[in-house]
Amino acid sequence: MFDATTSRRPSPRRGLALLALAAAVLGPAFADPTMAEPAPTGRGYVVMMTRPQIDSGLVRHLLPPLTDALDRAGMVNAKGPSAEWVVSVESASDDGSWLGTGESRRWRHRRTVSLTFARNEGFPRRPDTATFTVEAHDVTADPDRPDEYRCLVDLAVRTALSRWRASGRIEVRGVECERGE
Repeated sequence: MFDATTSRRPSPRRGLALLALAAAVLGPAFADPTMAEPAPTGRGYVVMMTRPQIDSGLVRHLLPPLTDALDRAGMVNAKGPSAEWVVSVESASDDGSWLGTGESRRWRHRRTVSLTFARNEGFPRRPDTATFTVEAHDVTADPDRPDEYRCLVDLAVRTALSRWRASGRIEVRGVECERGE
């Protein structure tokens, strides 16, 4: 391209500088707003349990694998109101269904573990608080296996921190957590 005012070609460096300036100015306008906040690695957390979870004794089952996974992922158990993050866990399974045909037909359940992360804004949580949830699920013959639960929690924590969003929901299939019969 020829510049008639100077009788010479424009510098490629000038073009790159203009492109970099445009990217710096317009970049934030096109950025993904769900990625605005970094993952809470190194931040303090507290686990919030529901009254039914506590009353049924599920705390002994749900809590240790969760705190272990969060600690391994680099979060810090604040054990109190000074925590920056609140993490909650829900575990569920369906009634099951027959999978396969003939000799390979087996009764299987879909087991789900949901981890939700939210900024600690006090209790009770405001309804407009942004939350990020990772739902990990597998298909299992026994929905009460602690090793499969631990695996699903680990998977959910790893997925949450590697694919962090300020809010939203991600589902992940825990094929590696399916232990068979």
